[in-house]
Amino acid sequence: MLDIKFIRENIDKVKKSIKDRGMKADVDRLLKLDEERRKMLTEVEKLKHIHNEASDEIARLKSEKKDIKSKIAEMKTLSHKIKK
Repeated sequence: MLDIKFIRENIDKVKKSIKDRGMKADVDRLLKLDEERRKMLTEVEKLKHIHNEASDEIARLKSEKKDIKSKIAEMKTLSHKIKK
């Protein structure tokens, strides 16, 4: 099995090798799916960062005895986005 990074960096070499072996594989589709996966991971990381910041803010507001209901509602919405 080839590492996806190797495939990204050596597209022509991988395609030629597959063809020479008489195999069928859609390298372009694989690379497109990999790109989509990496974009989704980036988005999830951003959402997790926002979630962590909101958690810190809730803790701060709670210690200051301020209302945290709206922040908690935002956090629930964000948590659902992350799970998707």
